[in-house]
Amino acid sequence: MLKTELGVVRCNLSTMSDMMSQLDPVTVKQADMELLEQLYTVCKEMQDRIVKIIPRLSEEKLIEELLATNDEMNTAFTRYHRFERRLTNGQSTEQKVKSSHTFILVSNG
Repeated sequence: MLKTELGVVRCNLSTMSDMMSQLDPVTVKQADMELLEQLYTVCKEMQDRIVKIIPRLSEEKLIEELLATNDEMNTAFTRYHRFERRLTNGQSTEQKVKSSHTFILVSNG
């Protein structure tokens, strides 16, 4: 069962990574961002489980696999947080541009 869940996690991480590589944080659609957030949440929950399971295991190969998966998750989470920051920065810039246009329109009117 754990091996099956690891496969699902790796698939989710791969999907997350592909999405972050292909999406532009400034123009990302709401549905894509929601999917990305769901993938992050599911992977984060699984990481919590992995961290709790590792100390209880004795099978070295499985521990190595779990540790490698944990490293992959941390890398994906770092990318996700960077993506979120760029998303926030892009929206702030876009809002500033819109508000400056509004100001110009009001002052010329």
